[in-house]
Amino acid sequence: AGEGPRIHLDKFIGKDAPVAPTGVRLTRSGEENGIKLSWGAPASGQHKGYVNRDELNYTIVRYPDQVTVSEHQKERTFTETINTTALANYYYVVTAYNGDIEGLSAESNRLMFGTAIEPPYYEDFEDQSAGASMFTIIDSNKDGNTWQYGFWNGTLNADLYYTMNEDRTTPGDDWGITSPIHLKANRFFELTFYVNNDRWFGGNEVISAWLGTDKTVEAMTTEVVPVTTVTNGDPAPLSGIIKSDRDGTYYVGFHCE
Repeated sequence: AGEGPRIHLDKFIGKDAPVAPTGVRLTRSGEENGIKLSWGAPASGQHKGYVNRDELNYTIVRYPDQVTVSEHQKERTFTETINTTALANYYYVVTAYNGDIEGLSAESNRLMFGTAIEPPYYEDFEDQSAGASMFTIIDSNKDGNTWQYGFWNGTLNADLYYTMNEDRTTPGDDWGITSPIHLKANRFFELTFYVNNDRWFGGNEVISAWLGTDKTVEAMTTEVVPVTTVTNGDPAPLSGIIKSDRDGTYYVGFHCE
């Protein structure tokens, strides 16, 4: 007698947005400056709904120039030639679609192309294999302690970092020098980089930044950021102004004193 208890069930039914493509991989092709991009099809819908594999298609965006190089293609491979002299770590973001329903995206690894960095330029250091290749590391005093690249002391972001000699008395005297940078004549450029002192071993760290025409210590002749003692635990910016007298290739060197 009377109405019994009610129960309800929520479930996604119908055409679903796909999850991200799998295994997005960027490699060099046989052609000069050629690339090949490949990936696997999404395994399911984001809400466990219906994904028609025959309707799957993909849009591809190239970074760091953020150019859409292909829209709604069916094939799971893409090739092109990087026709640029701007030195950068290139990578691709592939977005899956179920018909016209946009799904999730996946990012490829990075490959370096070009001959010189063209400002404005930003390096986030997040791809370990690519970021490390952008710098020439010089252990000037050959004490075995120098700049390294990676995730220092469990941090979440990759960095270029320096660990001082454990005796705390041997000077650093180590350089991290950028890849070539193309600067136009009679221009001013602002250099900004973020530094912090992890204080793992205690004590302060000292850094300066220089400009030169080659990736050697001897070529680092123009001071951009003077010798600065770093005591802050959180990353903070240091900045300096570069004036280029001629159109040409330059290098920025970061010196740990």
